[in-house]
This record gives sequence, structure tokens and C-alpha cells, in this order.
Amino acid sequence: MASRATTRQPVLALRAAYYPFLAAVCVLPLLAALALVLLAAHVPRAASVIAFCLAILLSACAIHVLAAFRFYRRRPSQDAWEFELPPAWHPALTALAHDVANRHKLTPPDVIRVHVEDAAYVWQDDRGRRVLVLGALTIANFSQSAVAGIVAHELAHLTAGDTELTQTLRGTVLLMGLLDAVFAAEPLYMANPLAWLLRGYHRLFALVFAANRRLQEFDADRFEVQQVGADACAKTSILLEALEILPWSRLHNVAESCLAVNVPLPQIFSEQMARARRTTTWDWQDACRKALARNTAALDSHPCLRERLAAIGVPPRRAIDLAGELDLAGPPARDLFVNWPVVEKFLSEKIVSIVREDRRIRQEIAQIGLGRPW
Repeated sequence: MASRATTRQPVLALRAAYYPFLAAVCVLPLLAALALVLLAAHVPRAASVIAFCLAILLSACAIHVLAAFRFYRRRPSQDAWEFELPPAWHPALTALAHDVANRHKLTPPDVIRVHVEDAAYVWQDDRGRRVLVLGALTIANFSQSAVAGIVAHELAHLTAGDTELTQTLRGTVLLMGLLDAVFAAEPLYMANPLAWLLRGYHRLFALVFAANRRLQEFDADRFEVQQVGADACAKTSILLEALEILPWSRLHNVAESCLAVNVPLPQIFSEQMARARRTTTWDWQDACRKALARNTAALDSHPCLRERLAAIGVPPRRAIDLAGELDLAGPPARDLFVNWPVVEKFLSEKIVSIVREDRRIRQEIAQIGLGRPW
């Protein structure tokens, strides 16, 4: 991990140069407009008017930059669908996380939370607490051994300082996103060279940051391999990809089917697991082939499945064989919770509310655009 400090230097350098660059973008057009006003008597009238209008056009970019700074200190931290449960509800999970940390000399988490949709991730809050987040999908579908491998992967991010880097860059990334949204929404900025200059800088930053994050994933995968082995690590990655490819096992579709027939389902994640268990070997292998055919895009924060498996020594042919051997047996991770049915019911209600809101929005759009209910 010592080389990681070198790989993140370009990202930090771009961030350090960004604010002086923004200051120049804000100040120079305003100074140019002021200079034209002072020199108006000494230049031809037509040239003065044209130059002044151009300076005002460029100054509009500076105004939006200054306005975006209002949101800099309001940047969001915790995901709205991430929940912290009482530690007494998951003592076995806490013990597992610390055992994994001790075994591989990794940094243990300060807080463990659950998420409605995402599989797993780590982050650092404003107080410096290290937060490990496991998705309900992961807890309901995987064995304790597989979850231990996922935990090793995530704690490797903590140990390498990846969460600190993300925390450092969070405000900058938010500011860039706000400005890009303004520039995309205002047709006037199509003719503004400063807007294009800023968007080019944002694009360069995004490319470098995404490349760095992909390197983080390769490094973290090595700790998962140390915890559970290359084949088990590959199976976990394949299963996560396949669950999103197979339409009947996709979490959103499970919730959608419940709403369509108006049948309450207090254990959506268990239903997803039951559907996964009914999936045939051919379907798993077909989903694996589709996942392996995907390529990594320039702005992807995670490498594609084929590249991740190649990095741990699992070739595509072996991956397809493993997809036919996916085994969900073993002590389930949900047993790490004292009262998982209660947790699952609470999270199931949350995912249903997400899908219900999505349906409502689509129905309103259909009524507005087509004049009929969706």
C-alpha cells in the first residue's frame, strides 16, 4: 500500500490547483470589464462595446462560481438510505469485523451500519469516525465467510487512507458537479470559453480520480483473496454482478412485483434470496458471460468484472465454471444479527417506499406527457 500515496498525488495536485484556477476565472473577467470602463474614452466606441459585452459574458461564469460556493459547506455526508442500528443488535458482526481486522492488520471500523440498496462500502464522517456499511442484500444473500471477505475488502480501503482521500475531495467534487449542472442547463454557456475551460478541468479531474479509485479496488481485492481465497472472492463478485443482470432477482424488480399485485412483502431480501436459489446453472453462467463482456468506461469508479478477476488470477473460462458452482450454503450472514427479521422488515419497507415513489413519478410524467395514467 505504500505506492498508493504516489498514485493519489495527481488527484491531490489537481485539487490544490483548482481553487487558484477558480479564483483566476472569477477575478480576471471582472478586472477586464473594469479596465474597459476606465479606458472607454481612449478606444473606439464599437470595439469598446463589443469588448465590454464579452467581458460581461465571461463574468457571468464568475457569478455562478461564487453562487455555487454557498453549497460548499452544506455538502451531504451520510446516505439517506443508510441506518445505524444499536450495537447490541449485531455483536457477532462487530466481532467478525474486528477479527478480520486483527488477522490482516487492518484498521477496524468505529461504526457499522446497514444500507437498503448498496452491497457494501466504507466512508469517514466529519468527526473522523470510520464507518463500515453493509447492504441488506449482502447480509441476506451471503454466507458469513463471504461477508468476512467483503469486510476485508472494505477495511483495506480504510487502512490505505482511501476514505480520507474521499473525505478530502468530497467538497471539491460537489462543487464541480454543481457548476457542470449549471453550465449544462444554461444555453448561454455554450458560447462561453471560460465555461468550457472549467468543464475541461472538471473532466480531467474526474478521469484521474476514477483511475485512482479503480486502483484502490484492485488493492482491496487482494485482502479479500487473503481472507477467503481467489475462487471465493470471484464467486462473490460474480454473484453481485449476476443479481443485477438477472431480471427476476434484481432487488428493484422484486419490490416492483409486490407493488404491482398490491401484496405486502415484509421480507423482500429473503424473497430475493429465494429467487436466486431457484436460478438454474445455465442462467448463472449466462449472466456471468454478460458481465464478463462489459468493459470499463473511462469514468467508472470500479473496474469491470473481467479485469477484477484477471487481477486475482481467475481467467474468464474459470469464472464461467465458478458461476455454475455458486453456492449460497454455509452459516448465513443474517445470523450475525440478534433480530434480523425485525431489521429486514424495516429495510423492506424502505425499499418499497423508494420503488413506490419511483412509480409515482413515472405515473405523473406519463399523465403530463401522454395525457393518460402509466
